[in-house]
Amino acid sequence: MKRLYLIKFVNTDKKIDVTIAENDFIFNELVNNYKVLDYIKLSVNGYTYTDRREEARSLAIAAQAFDSDTDFQFSYFELMKISNCFEKIGKQYGLLKEFRENAIC
Repeated sequence: MKRLYLIKFVNTDKKIDVTIAENDFIFNELVNNYKVLDYIKLSVNGYTYTDRREEARSLAIAAQAFDSDTDFQFSYFELMKISNCFEKIGKQYGLLKEFRENAIC
């Protein structure tokens, strides 16, 4: 699965903004050129299927809370990319119904 990062950073206007990075190169460019406040790497790790399934659940919760505490938002395109990422994760770990019920994908 392709890596996807959710990034909270300070833009050139000194305002907090959010975006996504679809690979390590883009992520590193953002880190080098902006002050990154927080980020989440949407990739599932673990030794067993159960560990990876729980990690997927935790990632979904973290992603939902990522921009909920502030007044900035992801664009519709970014939300679509995030939703597609969680749809793939949900299919892989049998969490698709749960993710859809919680409006994650």
